[in-house]
Amino acid sequence: MTCRQIDALLDEGRNRPASALPRAAADHLSACQRCRGLFELLEGPSTQFSLPPAVGAGIEKMVLRSLQPVSPMPSHWVFLLSFLGVFAVGILLGSTLVGAGGLQRMAAPPFLALSAILLAGGVLLSCSLSRQLTPGARHQMTPLLLAPLILAAFVVVAAVGLPWRWSSRFWVWGPACAGFGLLWSLLAALPLVWLARRGAVLRPAAAGASAGLLAGLVGAAVIHLGCLNVTAPHAALWHAAVPLTAALAGLLLGSHSRRRA
Repeated sequence: MTCRQIDALLDEGRNRPASALPRAAADHLSACQRCRGLFELLEGPSTQFSLPPAVGAGIEKMVLRSLQPVSPMPSHWVFLLSFLGVFAVGILLGSTLVGAGGLQRMAAPPFLALSAILLAGGVLLSCSLSRQLTPGARHQMTPLLLAPLILAAFVVVAAVGLPWRWSSRFWVWGPACAGFGLLWSLLAALPLVWLARRGAVLRPAAAGASAGLLAGLVGAAVIHLGCLNVTAPHAALWHAAVPLTAALAGLLLGSHSRRRA
């Protein structure tokens, strides 16, 4: 028998007496000092290590001193309903204060299509973000793929469904409209970040981008309902810039927090 075969034989039955070993194994042990030493070590009585009482008491005291009470993490459904609540309340509050001038000026088909994209994006991002904060939850779609799809759908529908008219004040009204949407995005981001910190943020960059995009959709929905400029260039650029900027800000903040950790 070889040393490898002796090793496998000893693994199969520890503390086996020498009389129970096969003849070939006994011959190998008598000739191989290394295998014989291993057999004697396994055959001998096991030794148990014990700490001195003073050392054990010191370790126990140190561990107990570092323990802090924690509250149980909310479930996936609690996160989901909370994110949907922030999304809905932000849009409702914004539309109440700003008004719905866009609803009166925009044709029904593009208005409903853009509204459906914003609503579907908010629901999908709420589901995705709640799963990102719950360890072991399955993802139907990776967050880094979901965000570009939502933004691309909004830009395509705005470019196709709205009339292409250029205004002389395009570069004046556009930044003002986007800035107003980002203000509402910031207001929505505050409760979203507070809720996200209660979960297990395993991928800060992806969670930050998802939370930022969800907040950006709130701002985009507010200006979608209240903006009086219902042209394709304005909506495809400045309205889409709100969720894009918010998502990039969330991505950068999440990456920064990961590096600091």
